[in-house]
Parts: sequence; structure tokens; C-alpha cells
Amino acid sequence: MPPARRVAVVACMDARLDPARVLGLEEGDAHVIRNAGGRAADAVRSLVISQQLLERARWWSSTTPTAGC
Repeated sequence: MPPARRVAVVACMDARLDPARVLGLEEGDAHVIRNAGGRAADAVRSLVISQQLLERARWWSSTTPTAGC
């Protein structure tokens, strides 16, 4: 099922970060792609699948490093 807001989010896998809460998203609103460092370059494959197969229009990347990350 495609996300309701047609958006994908790339975020650090740090458990202290909750991208849905930070962005005001509800369950099912967005694809949340988490990886070490939250770098979009490392998540390109997942972003391509999200955009092409599920027709995502936008994506957002959290590039702000967290302490101890």
C-alpha cells in the first residue's frame, strides 16, 4: 500500500530519532528508510524503488548527525 502523503524519508537508524514524530507523520503517511548516518547516497536503491514502483513524488533526508552516531 502506498504511503498516504506520497513521501519518502531517509533518516539515521539511531533509535533516539523518531522521524515520524519530528515531521508530524502518522502511521502510513510515508516510507521511512533508515540507515547508518541517514545519508541519502547510501539509500538510493530504496529511494528508487519507492519513487518508481510506488510513485513517490518527494523525499526528505535528515542529514543532521546525532551525538554518538
